[in-house]
This record gives sequence, C-alpha cells and structure tokens, in this order.
Amino acid sequence: MKFFGRECQLEDLKALWGKRVSSFCTCRGRRRIGKSTLISVVSAAKPKIANYHFTTLSPNLGVVDLGDSGFVIADIPGLIEGASEGAGLGHEFLKHIERCKILIHLVDAAGTEGRDPADDVIAINRELSRYNNILGHKKQVIAANKMDMAEAQENVSEKEVPTLIYHDTADLSELYEQLKGKTADILAETDGEGITAIELSDGKNIWSLNSFSNGFVEFTDKLLSDETIKKRTDDAKALFAAAECRSVIFDTGLAAYLLNPNASDYSTERLSQEYGITAYHCEKESRLLTFIPLADKLKQEIDTNEQTKLLDEIELPLAEVLAAMEKAGFQADRQGIAEYGRTLQQDIDRLQASIYAHAGSEFNINSPKQLAAVLFETLQLPAKKKTKSGYSTNAEVLEELRPYHPIIDEILEYRGLTKLKSTYCDGLLKVIGADGRIHSNFNQKETRTGRISSTEPNLQNIPVRTERGKEMRRFFTAKEGWLLVDADYSQIELRVLAHIANDKNMIEAFRSGEDIHTTTAAKVFGLPKDMVTPMLRSRA
Repeated sequence: MKFFGRECQLEDLKALWGKRVSSFCTCRGRRRIGKSTLISVVSAAKPKIANYHFTTLSPNLGVVDLGDSGFVIADIPGLIEGASEGAGLGHEFLKHIERCKILIHLVDAAGTEGRDPADDVIAINRELSRYNNILGHKKQVIAANKMDMAEAQENVSEKEVPTLIYHDTADLSELYEQLKGKTADILAETDGEGITAIELSDGKNIWSLNSFSNGFVEFTDKLLSDETIKKRTDDAKALFAAAECRSVIFDTGLAAYLLNPNASDYSTERLSQEYGITAYHCEKESRLLTFIPLADKLKQEIDTNEQTKLLDEIELPLAEVLAAMEKAGFQADRQGIAEYGRTLQQDIDRLQASIYAHAGSEFNINSPKQLAAVLFETLQLPAKKKTKSGYSTNAEVLEELRPYHPIIDEILEYRGLTKLKSTYCDGLLKVIGADGRIHSNFNQKETRTGRISSTEPNLQNIPVRTERGKEMRRFFTAKEGWLLVDADYSQIELRVLAHIANDKNMIEAFRSGEDIHTTTAAKVFGLPKDMVTPMLRSRA
C-alpha cells in the first residue's frame, strides 16, 4: 500500500508484538488509543523494552517513545480528530519522530466511525504530508487490529483513482462543440499578451494544446468567452487578463486563500500536499491530474466554511476588475518625472557639499560605517546605539542627535531625497511602457488582511506625508476628458470596532461626521480640534 508515496506494510499487531492489542479506549464517544493500550503494546514487545516514556501531546494523540529502540506508535484516528479540530502537529511530536527508526501507524481496521481504514490512512497522510522531509526516509508500518488482514488489505485496495484519456491533438471545432454546456478545468500559460498553451479537461479527457495548434487563438477566444462553458482554473486573473473570459466559477488559488490567508504559496503543487490530494491516473503527465481532485476538495471546504458567496460574489468578480486595471495601467508624465529627478539631484548635490563641509572631508554618506566614524569620532557626537558592526546610524538614532549638530538635519534630508529619486523617479521611468502607461501587478492573495497589494512597481508606496513626496502624485495623469478618482472607505476598521464595542463616543463622532483621527488627536494632545496638525493626526 502507498503511504507518503512509498510502499508500506499493512500488518496485524499480533505479528508485530506477539499478541493483539486488547481494546481501544473510548473518549467522548470516539474510538481512540489510550495510555493503557499503548503500555500493553509496549509490554508485549519482543525483545522486551525495559524503559519507555509515555507522552500525551494533545487530547487526540498519544506517543510511546521506546528510547534507544526508537519506535514511535501514533494513533491515526486520534491524529485525524486533531487535524479536523485544527490542532495540527506540535514540535514535541516532531522531536519524537525525528529520532525514531520505525514509525508505526496504529489504525482500527474496522474503520473509525463507520469509515474503512483506507479513509483513515488518506486523512492522516494529508496531515503528515508537510513533514515528508522528516518521515520520508523512515520505515513506515501501518498496523491494524479487529479485522482480518486480508479483508483490510482488500478494503484499502478498493480505493480506485480515476483514469483520464490524454489527447495532444484535436479537431478544435469539434472540441469546442463537445465542451459546450459543460464544466471545463483549464490551466493556461500566458506571456503577458495572450495564451500560449492550455491544458483542459471535461473530467474524462485531457487535451494539451499550444499556439502551434491549427486555429488555437480562435479556439481559446471562443472557449473562454462562451458563457455556457463553466470554467475552473488556478488563476482567474490571468485568464481575465489574457482574453475576454466569462463564466469562471472556481479558482483554486482564491479558494485556498479564503480558507487560509496566512499561507505564502497557493500553487497547485503545494496545495495538493497540504490537502493530501491523490493525483488521477493518465498515460502522460499533466498538471490537471492533481488540479481536478484539488478543485473538488477545495470546493467542498469552501461550501463547508460557508464561503461560497464570498468567493462567487466578491473574490472572482474582483479578479476580473484587477485584470482590467492592470491592462489599462496609469498614464504617467515621463518628461515631468525626468525633470523632477533632475531637480532632486541638484538638491542632493547641494546637501552633499554641505555635509562634506561639516565633516571636514569627503566620505560615502550612504555607508553606515563611514558615517558613524564622522559623527562619533570626527564630530564627537554622543553615540546612542552600538551593533555588532559598529555604531548605529539609523533614523531613530539620527532623530535623537538633531539638537547636537546641523549636519544631522542635512543627512536626514539627503536620505529622503536620494530614496525619492532612486526609488520613484529613476524607478518609475524604467517601468513606463511604450504606451506611456505604468502597468502594475495587483495582488489579491498577498496580504493576510484581505487588502490588495501592488508590485512591479508598488504604486501604493509612493510617499504622501512629505511635501517633496507629494509632488510625485502630480505625474500620474488622466487622458483628456477623463479624471482620476481616489476613493476609500472612511475609517472602516474603526467603524466596525465602534459597532462591536458599542463605544458611545466613537459612534457619536461617526454619526456627526467628525474626523475620528482628529478627535482622537485632540484628546491625546489636549488641543482644540482646529489646532491639530496633519502630523499630530497621523501620530494619534
């Protein structure tokens, strides 16, 4: 039988220990292995183990560490219960199995709560799959009781995996007609301008096509735009960006993000490991062999979590909007940015000359080591913080040194202007396209809070809190006859907090149309509201 992708034994405890385990203990109506059962297993071991240590790692998991012999007995039904309750596996369990030679998975062959043993094995495989780097080289033994081994093996073997038929050529006109009115699983490769290759399936067949196929472009356009063909994919935004796509009903990446927004990778490969997916069979390799069962599993999880409406009505439509935003891009004033960069460079040169004059010599202002030598040795300023590499010259330290010497103000201004020029002026000029627009990537699955992030370039990071930084915003323009609109929820998190906490003062401030941040700043700093500056508002 396959376990962790390797052949493993399915053995009776009698063969392992010389007699059967007497019984399973019962806890809250569930079958599970108790301390006495595990001790009886150890007591029956041959050769006899004189010393052992029993550890309860969670309410659903018992482990017997047999010392130098290195056996660990894990309760599979208990692990399944722990995984279903979100307990997962702890560091203590991993410490035990890291030093063991044989890992024995004890499963009730009669089935746990009506399931056959194959279901138990599949479930625990999913829970342990993330630890393959630890478990992969160890001997795996699946031990069963309460059932004849031949019957248990037969039950496990009955779990058949679907086999799909592979096609690397097709009459695309006939294929399109064949897919009408059905659900198609689609994995596409794009080059930024369109689709270059595609794998698709109707659940029974797999077709692998590329741009060299006769009529490929026409076929993919018709396939994606046909509303009668429901589509499941791993990246809906990419499909929306590549073609006029309709009727996308599922995106495994977005579904997995809703189920676990803390992950950093939503690829089919990683998700299939997390969810213990068994790939379908086919005569040739295809990503769809894993994608199809993964999509089925994630759909089940989304439905169970009551997140179907969130996926269908918010996340999938948002993916289409983001694709359109990326395609449209932002019009940028290339000449204006270049001119502003030259102005900044003049100011940088002026500051650099003044800093050199204060220091009495030229040095690399961007080098923390050289700057520290100037400040704390040449100018004898009080050193505030020392690291392994020397004295710190970070922004916090320099702020504390402001009263001691005029060079500090100039260094801080120099740093701000050099970053503004290199990151934003020079950086934006490099990414303005031939159409005069900047096409950023908007990431829907990046943040843990559900916010959208922007990369290549990060348009959300353009400074606005300094006057020089604000100047950058005027270089983003709308075409003639159009306007750029900046819209945002007004303190949405604080409004939700006020409602949940039933805070009368906050609720009244919102109802009267007050700026909650200004109101807070006025109370914190003991000032009238009309004397609260933007800086004080930000600090509050």
